Amino acid sequence: MTERYLDDVQDEAYRKSSLYGDAACEAEASLPARKTAALLVGGYGDGENGNVVRGAERLSLSGNWRMQDSEPVDPGDPAPNTGWFGRKAKTSRGMTEKWYARGFDRSGWREVTVPTTVQRALVGLGELADPYWDTNTIDELETHGEPKETPLWFRRTRAERSDWWFARTFEAPAEWRGRRLALRFDGIDYSGTMFLNGISLGHHAGMFGGPELDVTWLVDFDGPNELVVRIDQAPQSWNGLLKGSPGFGWHYGHLISLGIWKDVWLAAESDVAVCEPYIVTRSIGPDGAVLEISYSVDSALTESVPLMVEGEIRLLTDEPEKVHAVKFLCKLEAPYGRSRYVAEVTLREASLWWPAGYGGQSLYRLKLDVKLAGSAVVDDPGPRTEKDRKGDSSCAAISFAGTETTFGVRTVEMRAAPGARPEADYRWQFVVNGVPMFIKGANWCWPDPMLAQREELYARLIGLARRGNVQMLRAWGGGIVEEDVFYRLCDEAGILVYQEFPLCWGPMDAPHTDLGVLDRQATRSVKRLRNHPSLVMWGGGNENGEHGGTDEALHLVGRRCRGLDPSRPFHRTDPWGGSAHNWNVYHGGEPLDAATLAMPSVFYGEYGVPSMPARSSCVRFVPEEALAAWPPTEESRGWLAHFHQFSLKDVIKVMRYGAYGPIRDWETYIAYSQAAQGESIRFVADIQRAGAADGKTGFWYYKFTDLFPGHSWGVVDFYGTPQAVLLSGETGVQSALRIRDLRPDRRLASGRDVRGGAPRRQRYRRGAARRGSDRDRVRQRVKRALDRSTRRRA
Repeated sequence: MTERYLDDVQDEAYRKSSLYGDAACEAEASLPARKTAALLVGGYGDGENGNVVRGAERLSLSGNWRMQDSEPVDPGDPAPNTGWFGRKAKTSRGMTEKWYARGFDRSGWREVTVPTTVQRALVGLGELADPYWDTNTIDELETHGEPKETPLWFRRTRAERSDWWFARTFEAPAEWRGRRLALRFDGIDYSGTMFLNGISLGHHAGMFGGPELDVTWLVDFDGPNELVVRIDQAPQSWNGLLKGSPGFGWHYGHLISLGIWKDVWLAAESDVAVCEPYIVTRSIGPDGAVLEISYSVDSALTESVPLMVEGEIRLLTDEPEKVHAVKFLCKLEAPYGRSRYVAEVTLREASLWWPAGYGGQSLYRLKLDVKLAGSAVVDDPGPRTEKDRKGDSSCAAISFAGTETTFGVRTVEMRAAPGARPEADYRWQFVVNGVPMFIKGANWCWPDPMLAQREELYARLIGLARRGNVQMLRAWGGGIVEEDVFYRLCDEAGILVYQEFPLCWGPMDAPHTDLGVLDRQATRSVKRLRNHPSLVMWGGGNENGEHGGTDEALHLVGRRCRGLDPSRPFHRTDPWGGSAHNWNVYHGGEPLDAATLAMPSVFYGEYGVPSMPARSSCVRFVPEEALAAWPPTEESRGWLAHFHQFSLKDVIKVMRYGAYGPIRDWETYIAYSQAAQGESIRFVADIQRAGAADGKTGFWYYKFTDLFPGHSWGVVDFYGTPQAVLLSGETGVQSALRIRDLRPDRRLASGRDVRGGAPRRQRYRRGAARRGSDRDRVRQRVKRALDRSTRRRA
């Protein structure tokens, strides 16, 4: 009998469950996939295409908008309150004056550029002091933060306590007259209400996509249209919300983002569209790679119609003319509404996608088009919205839309590590394309609290991760569901990703967690990301231990992940099922050696010691004179605002691990803290690698990137400057986590290093006796670096 592990226990629970939050999501997830044969062809067959486009035709509504703030509606206490007792409800100025009404004068509103967050717009207008600089944020919270009875860093600023109204006008293309029209928001943060030409389109919550609204009958083709969005005040807490948590004030910064942070579109929908492709590599063998390609067909035609889906798979290369494209046809009968189909295609001589260090990162492009099959004629193409289309039953009157996506040919499976506990532990051995991997990775936090989507910043950070031989990034559950650009760059760099949903520390059961919002947002996110080869695992969030409920939120997220993307494992949270987070080091004050050895784990999910960034970065968030005063005191408000727990104890705790000598200035503290950070990362990495043959399968140190400038765990600081842990020679402090220490480990079963020689665990035992002398050498290197730094300044 095959052993059952926690993965199997979860899957059985998901199969038996009927828990859902949104009825439409549940209905779509339950759609059966109808098998169709894929006929390989050298060229496409006959048939009338009608009006064919790649995806929906879109008009961008991003760009110039106007923005205004208003006090939010007060529902009273208890809510809603008519005033019989308690605090009476109050309306807001924006609603009372009908700011959403067509023709309302908004000429006095601020001019902003969407996508943006409110804070980013206000900083750009000069109305909000740079929240990263010195005491600006702590000043705002002390003077204006509410509620006053709340600890300082958990209050909300004036911007966060206001509703924010955005508005713009647009003209619809005349050629779209008579088409079905949809208004699409790629992301609002966190919730709000939309109005078009004075009519409410409803309320939406969730920052990772949506809403999509049918506005066919509301768009005016004879004049300008007015689109208004009211963004609600920021929530008081992150618990139960799919929203990044550090900005709420628990972790080295305060900035609760809100706004229209992604693009807005008006789309002309096609009558028949193929959409939501999903490619899974079922097997890789001598005859090629077997791909399972599934997709949906949306039909607005009232009768069932015979269709031909045309597919093309092409390797992405700098010389596309030299690459043979694989083309195939699928015949099907599509009913009104949405239907789902699946076909199998064998890709001969497939070029595989590999993690960095194991091979190349080959990527393919799948294109799908749809048309009427053969000489089919539609007698009734469905209702039309304009007189000039009524009665038109010709094929040319029907519009079609195709789709495309990028994917990689690779398999992912998980194997149980030696000693794994049946039904209690996950399978923790990552196996990519049949090759077991020892994972050397790091935690990842999104890099900008004001949600600027700067490709150059992502490119620099992913490039540093690749150069530092980071094999996997854990998109930490305190952050966000990461951007398309992040995944595209990871695909290209060969960096694996474990994506956690941003749920931290025990989301409560309904009604405290809105399962409808959770269902819709999880469904969107899985569909958006599931074709990226770099994505190898989903997770329900960060440090969600037992909390006394029935675990509705995490169960629902897991059910959606495994239902919509069964090719990847799902972990309820981390740590869970065998992994560990070791905060006895640093937070607990325990010695690095003893505390690590006392907490053996198959996989380390978080560990590390924070440090202060380089002086060149420090002077970007505190004045130069602040660096002349040591030690910091309770009056050092600028420093306190940039310590990760806003307290002097942050520095004191680091000194326990950076005791390489006297600390008399900030330069020494910076050098010693970065050396301690590097030593902690390397020590645990060595422990895990030494035990690879005995069942240890990897680690993610905490962490690679930083969300705010200041004293924190990132090995690359907020400004993109690497800490000493990623450098050697340039700063004068030898890297404690050298690049050569992070080369891929291939020969795990034997316990031998790729360079040969003694098994790693034997080398570690011999090396452990030398740790005292190693610390002496680190101390000497730090001292020499400080001497050189002093001479340069002199």
